[in-house]
Amino acid sequence: MAGTTPQVQSKKESQSETKPSEFLRPQDSQSHINPVPDIISESKSKDVSMESSLTSELQSSPGSDEDERQHVLAYGKDSDLQKHPTSRQPEATFISEGFNNWKKSGDEFKKHDKSSYHRDALAKHKKHGNDSVTSLLLAKVTKEQQCRRNLRGSDIEGLPTWLSEKTYMSPAIVNEQSMLLGRAVRLKILERIKAASVHEDAIGLYEVPSTTSATLTEVLKDTLIRCDLPLSNCRGQGYDGASNFQDHVNGVAVQLQGEEPRAVHVHCLAHCINLALQEATRACKPLRDALDITIEVNKLIKYSPKREHLFKNLPKALSIEKRLDMDVPQTERTRGLRPLCPTRWTVRTGSINSVLENFDTLRKAFEEINKGHDENARIAGGLLSQFDQFSVPFGLKVSSQIFGASEQLSSSIQSVETTAKDARKGAEQVLAYYDKLRSTDTFSEFYKSVVDEAEDKTDPPRLPRYRKRPKRLDDGSNTHTFPSVEDYCRQQYFEGLDIVSEQLKRRFSQKGFETAVEIEQLLLSAANGRNFQISSHIRELYKDDVDFVRLNTQLSMLHDTVKSVSTERGCLITEVTNIDTVVSIINSSPVIRHLFKEISTLLKIYLTIPVTTATSERTFSTLRRLKSYVRSTMTQERLNNVLLLHVHKTIADELSLVDVAREFISFHDRRRNYFGLFS
Repeated sequence: MAGTTPQVQSKKESQSETKPSEFLRPQDSQSHINPVPDIISESKSKDVSMESSLTSELQSSPGSDEDERQHVLAYGKDSDLQKHPTSRQPEATFISEGFNNWKKSGDEFKKHDKSSYHRDALAKHKKHGNDSVTSLLLAKVTKEQQCRRNLRGSDIEGLPTWLSEKTYMSPAIVNEQSMLLGRAVRLKILERIKAASVHEDAIGLYEVPSTTSATLTEVLKDTLIRCDLPLSNCRGQGYDGASNFQDHVNGVAVQLQGEEPRAVHVHCLAHCINLALQEATRACKPLRDALDITIEVNKLIKYSPKREHLFKNLPKALSIEKRLDMDVPQTERTRGLRPLCPTRWTVRTGSINSVLENFDTLRKAFEEINKGHDENARIAGGLLSQFDQFSVPFGLKVSSQIFGASEQLSSSIQSVETTAKDARKGAEQVLAYYDKLRSTDTFSEFYKSVVDEAEDKTDPPRLPRYRKRPKRLDDGSNTHTFPSVEDYCRQQYFEGLDIVSEQLKRRFSQKGFETAVEIEQLLLSAANGRNFQISSHIRELYKDDVDFVRLNTQLSMLHDTVKSVSTERGCLITEVTNIDTVVSIINSSPVIRHLFKEISTLLKIYLTIPVTTATSERTFSTLRRLKSYVRSTMTQERLNNVLLLHVHKTIADELSLVDVAREFISFHDRRRNYFGLFS
């Protein structure tokens, strides 16, 4: 056996070769033995694992002095060398001289197998009953595979060794593992979609070669094909206000609706609110001036640590003591300046209110900054002169009222559970609030409060300077003049309310949105036992999805079912005002769900029509956390996979990591040999 080769040399030869103390234990240092070199290292074998795994040791047996001069050494590590008596004849090959002529290795191995040295070593090995080299190798490999499979656990034996080896930790391997995890999350999402459960989920970001409507349409269709989602099953589309999506001739929505008319398109209502405020600000001077001043104040104070420190240390500013004093009520704590969001118009109320709350402090800060001689001193002087005018606090107050109500509406409709009815009801409440503000009595109270607050802070309110009309525009009529400052401010106040109210009404009256409202009114009328009528538009649009003969019968039965189910639950419903109540009644039992199958289908269509694209916007906002400056070279595939894992944390936590690891190992035979098979 090649594992136990004999070696016998004379004392003279042993001393000339090497020192025994370098290889033997101290008590054996006088033995005249030339230790066996490592056959694997001498023969320059490529199988390195064989050298470290052969750990069997042959124990020495007692004998005479003559026997002690005759030894067999089991090759392996120097610390594992043991001595055994064997034949007196030496064999240079595989022992002292080494072997490198591998073309004739077969003949040499056969010759060695027939030698007395090999037979003696084999007999000694069997006598001691040690495990075979193969079994020892297999046991060690199995233990290492088990350790590698359980590296996610704590206090695992072999983890430091794994980390030091840096095996399977390259960027390519990490990308492959993230790909497997991202694909598993995507498959879970698609399973929920195909199960016809109504929810909003992001399935990834996709790179496009251009932003034309034709290219975007092809990318969307290709994505649906890759996800095994037929376009014929699409019942709703939601986009922002970009022209390549919203164009009524060649937009993405129109192209997809041309192939699937039932894919109802809705302009994102959150974007509609944003655009309504943008139009009002562009047309109303007090709103426009208030935002301009807020932007300039933030740029002057927040963009400079020196000026921000000056602002915070002035009297009544946001001092450290007052900010950390928890005994001070929350309503009495002074807040610092809040930055103005550059893109979202519905989150600017906080920045406007922070300027109002720190009005006096800002005036003092401008006075200090104006003492300098640089460009910022001139900007501070201009802001200081504007802060002396009554129009500044008036415009800030008006902006706070208008923006505040719209901000509440935008926040309320961005939930994933928001339905078309909820959005429409929220818009009606905001419009009612604007109508309440648009009254002479309400404005008089508002104007008086602003005048009282600005009495010692600004100059008295006054009318703007009269400007003569150019002759080319003068038609001979008298120029309109305001009798008082209050009348002039009232006109600007009403103008801002009228513009934002009109914009909200127009943008919430979309054709696709009206389809959802029509379905909702049909279901609520039937649930309350009132007369209902299915419009021709609904019949034509969903003729392939709903059997309207059965739907008509089921709608007639719905009112009695609502009463009976609510009575069984112990709370009699006198009137159904929310579509969620109808959903709860239909899902109360499998029998009722099957009995009202057509109503269930109509409910799914209604709930599928999107109200906002807030989920997609939030997904896109995560890029700021994922694709940071240190990850700027991340590939599109890796970014997509990491994004899915970050957005869908709940689904990622529920994944079977054993299944993912099994798939990773199954890619190559080398991985299966390295990790083994998962049970």
